[in-house]
Amino acid sequence: MQSTRKDILTDGFTLIELLVVIAIIGILAGMLLPTLSKARAQGQAASCVSSLRQWGLACTMYMDDNNELIPLDTESGGSDTPTWGQVTGAASTSTWYNVLMPYVQKPTVASYRPTPGSLYQGGTILQCPSVKWSGREAFAAGPRFSYAYNSKIIDSGHPTVHLRDLESPRQGANVNNRPVNSTTVAMLIDTRASTAEPRVFPAESDAKVGSPHSYTKRLSNRHSGRFNVVFFDGSVRSYDATLLMDSVGQNINTSPVIWSPWDPDAS
Repeated sequence: MQSTRKDILTDGFTLIELLVVIAIIGILAGMLLPTLSKARAQGQAASCVSSLRQWGLACTMYMDDNNELIPLDTESGGSDTPTWGQVTGAASTSTWYNVLMPYVQKPTVASYRPTPGSLYQGGTILQCPSVKWSGREAFAAGPRFSYAYNSKIIDSGHPTVHLRDLESPRQGANVNNRPVNSTTVAMLIDTRASTAEPRVFPAESDAKVGSPHSYTKRLSNRHSGRFNVVFFDGSVRSYDATLLMDSVGQNINTSPVIWSPWDPDAS
């Protein structure tokens, strides 16, 4: 039977109907995308916590195997951003980024020198999954880290530190009498890895991003304004930036995190 003109005209969608459907899809997408983005960020933060737990366990096993010796935060020259030459040199043989790697079944950071780009690939515990590398980092100059060791444990007065030393340190200023032990002294933390990451405070410098050792002025709040910290007892906790530092990045003496066991109130 031949179709009538009326049948042809009523077959399919009109332009207005298509526009309405597209508008509805756009509205639904606009409603869902923030939720999906938030869920993704939460998943990345959870993955970061899991990675830090593994690093904490690795350090615990290393200390068990080495008479409670705490690894160095950076090469013995104290460089903030060591070159590949420094990372692979003798001065870095006792650094956390070389000695802990076998405990997480990864090659030492020094071994990435021939192919530095592979150090920044996703899906490993070497880098926080929330980091967005800007492409401006000088990867060929030296490795850049998104997890960093507490830079206030090893100093000129304490070049060699054992875990037992943290349980009864000779403290300097500690006006609030905060407990200083393996449950409060920071081991590894989220550090600002890339210049693409927002500054925690306006005057924060870009000069030391990606350093293997960190402190309040280099921390990253990439997890919705929060830091993840693993302590020497292996626990991982998350903190709002305002609990750890003031508006210019200085350590505050009410912080629940102890950076320097020798002088907890040091700025």
